[in-house]
Amino acid sequence: MSKGNILIIEDDRQTVKLLKFILEKDDYSPISAKDGEEGLQMAREKKPDLVILDLMLPGMDGYQVCETLKADPILNRYRL
Repeated sequence: MSKGNILIIEDDRQTVKLLKFILEKDDYSPISAKDGEEGLQMAREKKPDLVILDLMLPGMDGYQVCETLKADPILNRYRL
């Protein structure tokens, strides 16, 4: 049984691979997005328990993603 869903928003594939390996080993269910827009869409669809967010993303940077998550009434359960 999974301890929780974790969304990884990260553009570096090796970092995502490593984080997924570590999280799965500890019985978490990680999902990933390669940029901010995809990350926001996945957050709205999957409603993860935790978001691991890279700050230096292509297009929308991590700060913008964080502000959007905080301002979104659907996702306002996040305490960022």
